[in-house]
Amino acid sequence: LVVQRAEAQAGAGDRLVRATGSFRYMFGQGGGVEAILNARQVDLDRLLEGPPRLPRDALNALLADVPVLASGGFPMSLGFEIGGMVLGGAQLTDLRGDVQSGTGRWTVQRLSARLPGDSAVEVSGDLVLTGEQGFSGSLSLNAARPSVLMAWLDGQQAPAGTLDDPIQLTTRMTVDAGRLLLDDIRARTAAGQATGRLALDVPALGRHALQAQIDADALDLDLLMRIARGAGARLDPATDTRIQLRARQASLAGLVARDVDLAIASDGRIDRA
Repeated sequence: LVVQRAEAQAGAGDRLVRATGSFRYMFGQGGGVEAILNARQVDLDRLLEGPPRLPRDALNALLADVPVLASGGFPMSLGFEIGGMVLGGAQLTDLRGDVQSGTGRWTVQRLSARLPGDSAVEVSGDLVLTGEQGFSGSLSLNAARPSVLMAWLDGQQAPAGTLDDPIQLTTRMTVDAGRLLLDDIRARTAAGQATGRLALDVPALGRHALQAQIDADALDLDLLMRIARGAGARLDPATDTRIQLRARQASLAGLVARDVDLAIASDGRIDRA
């Protein structure tokens, strides 16, 4: 069954969302749906009652209404282009993607968008939207104002003194319940270029833990600490932290050191006499 021109809609009244496109349904064993959707503007926040939510909470609420779609169990190949989307109280633009489902998860062949903070992101990999939600794949990010992007994602404003200069980042990312792992990091910031690895564990019960390895040819530690201040403000104060920093050259307060190999460890506890 092939439909060349179709219109899909969700919601009702002033919360109605429309998209146009085409789809093909294949019957029998191994069948499924192939669809292409296009929309000029989609306001996902209007589909939900109440004030705007964080992006993750808003998407989870929407997926709860379509559990069959969220499960990824129904064979589907979907391509989409959306000019603009309102999500989490902010405007996203130029959303383009190609995704597939049918094995209990979604395979993101390509997903790109412009996000708050004058940010451009592109991801690909495997996505699980039900049960133990998670993602494993590649991430490419260019953010002119990373603190604005992070504030949209988690609702926390950057503390005073945080450096909010552009960042370029590519990495292999794994996200599971209570865990974020970034492998093969390649980053460029105002502090310099670096490679490395980062693991953040945030269990529902127990202490949080952060482990990071950073390697660079040259680093400005004054700027790096200002960047880290914004990231650190998002951690639990009692986070068990282990950081290994290696650089051929590093500067701090006007002083230059070579062949730096620095280990930083903190359990986040403050002892009082």
